[in-house]
Amino acid sequence: SYSFGPRPKQIALLKMRDIRVRKNSSESSPSAHLTFTMIKQRSEKRKYPMVRRVKKDWWPIIAEFHRRCHLRGLSGTDHIFQRTPYEVAKLIADLTERISGIRRTATELRHSAAQRLVDAGVSEEELAEFMGHTDLNTGLIYFRSSFSQAERVNRALGVSEVYRQVARIAHNRFI
Repeated sequence: SYSFGPRPKQIALLKMRDIRVRKNSSESSPSAHLTFTMIKQRSEKRKYPMVRRVKKDWWPIIAEFHRRCHLRGLSGTDHIFQRTPYEVAKLIADLTERISGIRRTATELRHSAAQRLVDAGVSEEELAEFMGHTDLNTGLIYFRSSFSQAERVNRALGVSEVYRQVARIAHNRFI
């Protein structure tokens, strides 16, 4: 929920065909990819698959989970979690509370991931792709509340001769 920023409904919609696990002998390391369904779009016409590569440290967990799903007889269009979005959301909140002692919702994890990406310097396009937004304006709130983004803007403006002149005028209070 934190790593890829999906909503509980997107997690609940994951099907067996949406998990791809590869372990080739020719590759130096195995790989796993998850494909989430894009939801909550302003335009129903603009839905794209959201493919996410699982970090190599997490690959064994995904591979084992995928193997166990196969053993349970799941395939193709079978939903892997077989839970409603509400149940997925509750499960995430319960697990975060059990692990950390602090109850965190899937939405909080999603928004924390987005804010950290912005603070790390991602572009508006990169954030929109991560969040599954088709409209760049949807994620602008994260940029407005980012201290590091404000610092970058101030640094960029400080390079500008026009900005330095305006700042000097404002500081000295005369034109």
